[in-house]
Amino acid sequence: MKCTILHEGKGRMRVHVENVRMTLHRADVLEAYLNHKDAIVHAAVYERTGDVVITYTGKRTAAIAILAGYKFDVAEYDALVTSADSRRLNREYQDKMFDLVAGRCLRKLFLPAPLDAAYTAFRSIRFLWKGVRCVLSRRLEVEVLDALSIGVSLLRGDFGTAGSVMFLLNLGLSAGGVDPQEESGRSGPQHGPERGQGVGAQPRHRSAGASDQSTLRR
Repeated sequence: MKCTILHEGKGRMRVHVENVRMTLHRADVLEAYLNHKDAIVHAAVYERTGDVVITYTGKRTAAIAILAGYKFDVAEYDALVTSADSRRLNREYQDKMFDLVAGRCLRKLFLPAPLDAAYTAFRSIRFLWKGVRCVLSRRLEVEVLDALSIGVSLLRGDFGTAGSVMFLLNLGLSAGGVDPQEESGRSGPQHGPERGQGVGAQPRHRSAGASDQSTLRR
């Protein structure tokens, strides 16, 4: 694996992988491979930036040798991955959150008020129907309170509040909650992956010294 050292300190190194498109699967396999090495205390792969951060023990040359000796797309390395879907699920959550926030901002900025009100009323049908179904089933659940809050806001002509309530509900579901109407038979919320990969990557910078220009080659 060819990579460039971006920054390093005592027992820690951040490198950027060169000439390889870092997919979710490749990032999972590379991270699992590094974490299975005795010399590596912890490794994190950020697939969006193609960076790898490792904390190691022992000599620096041993850590460099592990990075340099890695090869992508080796079939036997796939068995090292124990949670292959975690990174994919995390990416899906991030994309859903971005779509919700970006869509709401764009509607508020560019959609005329009458069209925004009509859109809010149309989106409210799903939440109102959930509340009605709970009432008809003689069940007092949170969907009834959500529908009541949205319905009262619409009757008062307060479309902004109704839209905000629906936005927060959708945000909560996209963050990993379970819609009890759509996931009947399951108990408890679904949670996202324990680790947030590719989030909060540190900006690249180069420290003084010849080590920053080091290049690891296969």
